[in-house]
Amino acid sequence: KIQAVCAVMRKLLMAIHAMLKTRSTFDSRRFYSL
Repeated sequence: KIQAVCAVMRKLLMAIHAMLKTRSTFDSRRFYSL
Protein backbone atom coordinates (compact mmCIF):
# COMPACT_ATOMS: atom_id res chain seq x y z
CA LYS A 1 0.00 0.00 0.00
CA ILE A 2 2.77 2.44 0.91
CA GLN A 3 4.60 1.56 -2.32
CA ALA A 4 1.52 2.53 -4.33
CA VAL A 5 1.28 5.89 -2.55
CA CYS A 6 4.98 6.52 -3.15
CA ALA A 7 4.61 5.65 -6.82
CA VAL A 8 1.74 8.13 -7.24
CA MET A 9 3.64 10.83 -5.36
CA ARG A 10 6.70 10.25 -7.52
CA LYS A 11 4.60 10.48 -10.67
CA LEU A 12 3.10 13.79 -9.52
CA LEU A 13 6.52 15.17 -8.61
CA MET A 14 7.93 14.17 -11.99
CA ALA A 15 5.02 15.89 -13.74
CA ILE A 16 5.45 19.07 -11.66
CA HIS A 17 9.20 19.05 -12.27
CA ALA A 18 8.68 18.67 -16.02
CA MET A 19 6.14 21.52 -16.02
CA LEU A 20 8.53 23.83 -14.17
CA LYS A 21 11.45 22.81 -16.37
CA THR A 22 9.60 23.48 -19.63
CA ARG A 23 7.50 26.34 -18.18
CA SER A 24 4.37 24.78 -19.64
CA THR A 25 0.84 24.63 -18.31
CA PHE A 26 -0.74 21.46 -16.94
CA ASP A 27 -1.74 19.09 -19.74
CA SER A 28 -3.62 16.06 -18.45
CA ARG A 29 -3.02 14.08 -21.66
CA ARG A 30 0.75 14.35 -21.22
CA PHE A 31 0.51 13.73 -17.48
CA TYR A 32 -1.45 10.50 -17.80
CA SER A 33 0.86 9.15 -20.49
CA LEU A 34 3.79 9.06 -18.04
